[in-house]
Amino acid sequence: MSRSKRFLSCFLLALLVLVSASAFAGGPLIVDPSTKTAYHYDTSTSVPVYYDLGNLGVVTDYSTSPPTMVTFDNNVGKGLVTKGYHDWSAIKTSSLRANVVGDFSLLGLPDIDSTNIGSIIGTSNGRGIYVVFDADGSIMQNFFGAGDGILGISSPQFGISGTTIITESFVVLNGSAIDPADPNAMNFQGVATHEFGHSVGLAHTQVNGAAYFYNAFTGENVGPQSCSNLPYATNLTSADVETMYPFTNPNVGGTGLAQANLHTTDTLASISDIYPASGWVGSSGTITGKVYDLDGKTELTGVNVIARNVANPFVDSTSAITGQMTQGQVGPDGSYTLHGLTPGAKYVVYVDALAFGGFSTPPMYFLPGAERFWNGNSSNASFNACNYKAITANPSQPATANITFALTPGAPILHQLGYAAFVNGLSGDGTTAVGDFGRGEPVFQWTAKTGIVSMNVASTGGMVSISRNGQYLATNLLDVNSDTDLGAYRWDAKNGWVRVRPRGSCGTDTNSAFAVSNDGSVYGFTYNTCLDYKAFRWIPNTAVGSIEFPSSFRRSDGSWANSRVDQVSADGSIAVGWQEAEWGGWLGTVWHNGHPELITDANGDPVSEAFTVSGDGSTLAGMLFWGQMPGDGSGWRRKSAVGSSLEYFPGFPGVSQTNPYALNADSTVMAGYSGNQYFDFVPTGPFLWTPQLGTVPLDDFVKHQGTPMEQWYTLFSPSAISDDGATIAGVGVGYQFYGGWVLDLHKVFVCHATPVGAPHTISVAFPKEFDQHLADGDTPGRCSQ
Repeated sequence: MSRSKRFLSCFLLALLVLVSASAFAGGPLIVDPSTKTAYHYDTSTSVPVYYDLGNLGVVTDYSTSPPTMVTFDNNVGKGLVTKGYHDWSAIKTSSLRANVVGDFSLLGLPDIDSTNIGSIIGTSNGRGIYVVFDADGSIMQNFFGAGDGILGISSPQFGISGTTIITESFVVLNGSAIDPADPNAMNFQGVATHEFGHSVGLAHTQVNGAAYFYNAFTGENVGPQSCSNLPYATNLTSADVETMYPFTNPNVGGTGLAQANLHTTDTLASISDIYPASGWVGSSGTITGKVYDLDGKTELTGVNVIARNVANPFVDSTSAITGQMTQGQVGPDGSYTLHGLTPGAKYVVYVDALAFGGFSTPPMYFLPGAERFWNGNSSNASFNACNYKAITANPSQPATANITFALTPGAPILHQLGYAAFVNGLSGDGTTAVGDFGRGEPVFQWTAKTGIVSMNVASTGGMVSISRNGQYLATNLLDVNSDTDLGAYRWDAKNGWVRVRPRGSCGTDTNSAFAVSNDGSVYGFTYNTCLDYKAFRWIPNTAVGSIEFPSSFRRSDGSWANSRVDQVSADGSIAVGWQEAEWGGWLGTVWHNGHPELITDANGDPVSEAFTVSGDGSTLAGMLFWGQMPGDGSGWRRKSAVGSSLEYFPGFPGVSQTNPYALNADSTVMAGYSGNQYFDFVPTGPFLWTPQLGTVPLDDFVKHQGTPMEQWYTLFSPSAISDDGATIAGVGVGYQFYGGWVLDLHKVFVCHATPVGAPHTISVAFPKEFDQHLADGDTPGRCSQ
C-alpha cells in the first residue's frame, strides 16, 4: 500500500480554540475538487483508534490557597476517547464505525510529549487514529508554536495515493486547558469530540455558535443581521451550540457539554454526507442551489448558507459553505447542498457571512450585499432582505433555492476591498483607489470594474497617494530581501516607477512620499541628516530635482524647524502639513507655492497638524491641540489665503479632538475621525460633514441609508474624497482585522417632508441636492429610520 503525506499541510485547518482566539475552519476538511469528493476513511472495516499512555492533563487550581495541582489521569483521557468515537459511530445515518483498540503500548509507542511527538506526526504507524494527551501544553507550545488558547489540533495525515481514502490521522488534546473544577473533564468532552470529528475528515461549521458567542459584540444573530423579526424563535442557549463550531468555552458552565452532544441536523448531516449509510439521502429532504453576485450570473465561493426548521430552528438547522466541494480550486463555485431535512417540515434558507476564522474553503468575509432570506426567486427591484418563502422538505423532490445578492435600490454602495487592504488615496473622479497590504506586500490600484490589481512592487506600508487627475502614484518602495526602505518613488503608465531624488539620508532612509500633484510632482519629507528633515517637492524632468520647503521659524539652536507635507491641492500650489515645535509637537502649516505660513488661532497660538486641503486649494482643515480653545473637541477649517481666520466645526459630543482627514474639491464635503479612541470615554468614530448636515457619525449615516455594514465594526478612518464629494475611501475595522472600503454616495435617501400628506423617502444626488433638501427641512436617511 502506498501512502502520501499530502495531509500534513492541513493540520492547521482543524484546531479548536477558546472564544478569545482565532480559528481555522470550513466545509469538508479536504476534498478532491476534480471529483467533488471528500477525503474519508474506508468504512468496509472499522477505524482503529489508539490513545496516549500518560495523563490527560495536569493543571493548577488557583481557587485554593495555596494553589493546588489537579491531575486528570489516563483513565479520564481514555473515557473521553471512548465516548467521543462511540458517539460518532452511533449515528444511524452514517456508515462510519471507529473502534478504540487500546493505548500506544500495543504498537510499541511510548508516552508522547514535545520531545518525541515526531513519532506520531509525520510518521506512519499503520492504519488508525492516534490521540495524544498533551498534559502540560508543551506540544502545543514547542511543536506547534500555538498559544494557550488552542485546545486541540487534529488532522488526517496519510492516505492511499491516487484515492480519497484516509489511512491515518492524529489528534492532540491540550490537557493543560481543562478547568480544574471540571469533574472527570466532562466539559472538555466537547473539545475531544470536536477534534475527533476533524480526525475523520469533518471541518468546522457555523450555524448557532456565532450567534451565541458574538451577538453582543457584532450583532450576529440566528437570521440575516438586518432582520429584527424572524419567522421562528430566537431564544438561543448554550445547549444549541453545534459540535463543529470553531470556538468553545470548555469551562464548567460553558458550552462543552452541548458541543459533546451530537444533536443538531448540521452535525448529523455533515458526518452522513461524508460517510453515508444506506438510504441516507433518500430518507430526508434536500435543498440545493447556487449563490450569485449582484449581477445574478457570477457564482460566489465561500458564502455560508443556513436552513432552519421554523418549528425547531436551532436543533433542526444545517449549513453549507458554497463551493465547499471544490474549495476554490477550480474557479468560482456558488453551489451548495443541504441534506438531512425533516420530511414535511418547513424551512427558511438564508445567506450568512462567515464571521470568524480561517477556512479550507476560501471565505467571503465581506458579502456583496446584505445577508438575506431566499424569497422564492422574486425580483430584486424592491429588495427586502427579510422577505422569505418557506420550503417544505420532501424526500422525493429536492428543492432548489438559488440566491442572488441585492442592494437597496437608491442607497449608497459600499465596496469592500477585503482584509489588510489599506486604502490611502482616491483619484479626483472617484474611480481609482490606491493603497497597499502592509510592509513587504504589494501596492495596488482598485476600480469597481477590475477590483484590486497588484502593481507588483513591495511597499513599506506607508502612504500611497494618487494625483487628482489619476495619472500619478507616489509611495515608498521596499527591498524585501534586506527589508530596506528604498525611498520615495513615483509611478505613471508611461515611465513606470521613477525614483524621487533624495537630498541626504539617515542611515538607509532618504525621503518619504505623502502626496503627488497633477503635474507629477511628489511631496513629503526628505532627510538631510537624521536630525534635519524637511518638507519637500520633487519636480520631475528637471535638473532641479528635490526642492526643500523652507520653515517659518528656527529652533533655539538656530536651525530651521523640521517639517512634512501631508497633502497638496490638485495643482500643488497649496501644501499642508506640519512644522515640529521645540517640544516635539506638530504645528499646523500651509505652504503657498513653497512659502510657509504657521497656522494660528485668534490668540496667535499655533494649532496642531493641518491634515487636508481641498482639491481647488481654497480650504484647509486640521486638528486643535488638546484643551485649545474653544475646548470642546472641535476641528478647524480656514481659507487658504494668508492670514485667514479659523472656522471651528463641532465633533461628537464630549470628545477631546476631531481630525478632518479629507476634503473634496470645493470643500463642501469633509470626513475624518472624531474623538480619541484610547482616552475619550464617550463614543468616537469616523465622521461625515456637509454644511447642512453638520458633523455626523459616518457609520450611522451609512446604516440609516440602508447600506449593509454587516461585516464591519466601523468604517474607522476615511482617508480620501473625490472632487465631487460623492465617493469616499478609507480603512475600516472588520470582525477580524482592518480592511479597505470605497463608499459610493452618488445617490442617498432623505425623508422628504411635503405640505400635504405623510413624509416619504426619496433618493437624491449627493452632496448638493442632498444639502438643498436638508436646507428645505428634509432629514437624512429613510423615513422608516
